[in-house]
Amino acid sequence: MSPIRIILGTALGSGALLLGLAATWHWSLPIWITPVLLLGSAIIFATIKSEARRRAMLRPYWSRNCMGIRWRRRFPTAPKTEIRRFLDLFLDAFGFPACRRSCFSPEDKILDVYHAAYPPGYALADCLDLETFAGHVQKHYGIDLRTVWHANLTLGDLYARTHHLA
Repeated sequence: MSPIRIILGTALGSGALLLGLAATWHWSLPIWITPVLLLGSAIIFATIKSEARRRAMLRPYWSRNCMGIRWRRRFPTAPKTEIRRFLDLFLDAFGFPACRRSCFSPEDKILDVYHAAYPPGYALADCLDLETFAGHVQKHYGIDLRTVWHANLTLGDLYARTHHLA
């Protein structure tokens, strides 16, 4: 962040605090109202802004047509229920709604989805999605994700490993 933005933000925040304190004095409100309202407003604004950015990053996935045909072409012998169960584990770990299951392709890199869900500079904390997914994969398929992990690991590559074990 540039020094000008820091100075400008500090000046705007101080000005808002002073206006709030003047309004508090004018209407004889409790003195703690102004800082609480300003802090609450800042938190709400930051949350809305970061969630809008997150949704924009996930839009390429959400705007897709059903990827079921790609899963069936890559894994023609796999029952649909197995593929759905695998994708449900992924959705559950990342906190995506179940209606988004068909948005993910076997060619999608797990790390790319993670970076779309948590863009650089994301204001909110990571919810340990990858660790949760690794736990699900370990529990349901007996695969330690750490042993097969690489930056270009796709959902299809990982499913292929689970499919051979099933």
